[in-house]
Amino acid sequence: RVKRLESDQAELERRLDLREIAMRRQYSALDQLVGSLQSTSAFLLQNFSS
Repeated sequence: RVKRLESDQAELERRLDLREIAMRRQYSALDQLVGSLQSTSAFLLQNFSS
């Protein structure tokens, strides 16, 4: 029983690690997208306000 619990815990930790990696990648991609959208917004505001 203890071995099974240890195995389950190890599997859960592995899955959590993989999920964390995926979420960090997704956050990074979204952060880059927001930066790009902010640059586009600034460009458009500058060009259409004059």
